[in-house]
Amino acid sequence: MANSLGIELQGKHIIFRTGVLKPEFTGEVFLCTGGFGCSPNTQGRTLAGKFLCDGEEAVFSGYDVGCLATDEEIARYDAEK
Repeated sequence: MANSLGIELQGKHIIFRTGVLKPEFTGEVFLCTGGFGCSPNTQGRTLAGKFLCDGEEAVFSGYDVGCLATDEEIARYDAEK
C-alpha cells in the first residue's frame, strides 16, 4: 500500500496525520495532484499536491495522510476567498 488510507487519492482533499505538520498548520487541507503515493497499488510513496490555504506546492509521504477532508473543511477555503 502506497498510502495510509489504501484508496486512490489523486484529485482528493486530505488532512495529514497529527505531528506531520507544525502545530500551527495542523488541519490544513491538501489537494493531492500526483505521485505514486496517490495510488494504493504502487511501490512508491511520494504524494504531491498543494495546500488550499496558500497554494503552496509540496511533497509528502503517502503514509503521512490522516484522513479525507470533509466538505465543510474544503468549503472553509472558498468562504475565505
